Amino acid sequence: MKGSVQEVFDWIYKNKDPYHTGESAGKWFADENTSHRGGDFAWGWGAIGVALYFMFKATGNLKYLDWMVPQIDWVISHRDTDLDVESYLGTRLKLPVWNDGGQYGSIHAYPVHTAVICIPILLFINVVTSLGIRRYFDRLDNYLLVCRDALETHDTPNNWIDFSLITGYPVEPNFGTFDEAGKVTMPNRGNAYLAACALLDKLCSTSKHLTKAIKGFNYFHTCFRLDETSNSYYWSYWPYYYGESGWEDISHAGLTMMGFWLTHHEACLPVYSTIDFQRVANTAKRIVHIDCSKIMVNDNISPSSSRKEFSSSRYRTSIGTWSLLAFYDPLVLTKINPCVSELINMIVNNSQRVIGDVLKSIGICIYVNKSLGQGLDHYLSL
Repeated sequence: MKGSVQEVFDWIYKNKDPYHTGESAGKWFADENTSHRGGDFAWGWGAIGVALYFMFKATGNLKYLDWMVPQIDWVISHRDTDLDVESYLGTRLKLPVWNDGGQYGSIHAYPVHTAVICIPILLFINVVTSLGIRRYFDRLDNYLLVCRDALETHDTPNNWIDFSLITGYPVEPNFGTFDEAGKVTMPNRGNAYLAACALLDKLCSTSKHLTKAIKGFNYFHTCFRLDETSNSYYWSYWPYYYGESGWEDISHAGLTMMGFWLTHHEACLPVYSTIDFQRVANTAKRIVHIDCSKIMVNDNISPSSSRKEFSSSRYRTSIGTWSLLAFYDPLVLTKINPCVSELINMIVNNSQRVIGDVLKSIGICIYVNKSLGQGLDHYLSL
């Protein structure tokens, strides 16, 4: 097909994305009879919702918000309380969240799933409120209440630990036999949850979660390690238990990064310095290598000294999220744009299936390019 990158996004969304509503909201969910609602809604729809939000930010076209509305309505009508099902196996607790249907052995409601589902809804509320888009006003109170109830379900004394007066971090719910149950959580999970709570505070005009957000991002800052060769940061997938090893893969690290980026830019809570963001921008640049038009993407954010040879990473579908760092170093786009354009070409040519991360990558990258006066169109070979 031919067209601008925006037209290509629309075509992919309408023709390749299983979450496109078509005749009725939630048709895909009904047809597939999904049982793993928490994971499906988070990693599937949550990513699509973020993509549509950033496409609106890039273009100002209300159709992207229109597309979000029936999907939000469907998702928020399928909480555990709506379906009268347990949130944690054997507890009889029926909470206003989305359990995972026992995807990993027993029914469990993960705070990260709650956060990733709520983030696009909160971003929707934020932009509609700030721009005064009246056509959606009648939904906002309910959307905000759903997000508040869901996120605050996980805001309990047992779901948090203080390390000091200025640092702390979320703890995983202590239910089931999971390795992480009752333990300090991973950065991608914790940062996503903290970002959602920071957005909730902003929209509710409160500071209820402010202290924990600041403590949480203070703790994560201690997890940064400096790669002096590239003046970039790297960190472990699970610092509290892996320590100085197990460097995070680029997909989970993208969510980790997006957590503090959204907190800083969308929730307006300045958690890190410009130097910190510039160092993470350097991370984005060094995970991609382009040689003679061959694009190689590293699997993880390991330091230069221990990095294996570049590979065609299975995580490259999430690479577009890293374009957010181009606001601190536009050269990031010289690495990310070719990757995202390659993804688009592969989708159009039926050699890459569409998952949530793919559309999120494309939508975010289009937004960043538009904001910085750049473009993806000349990379496409459609």
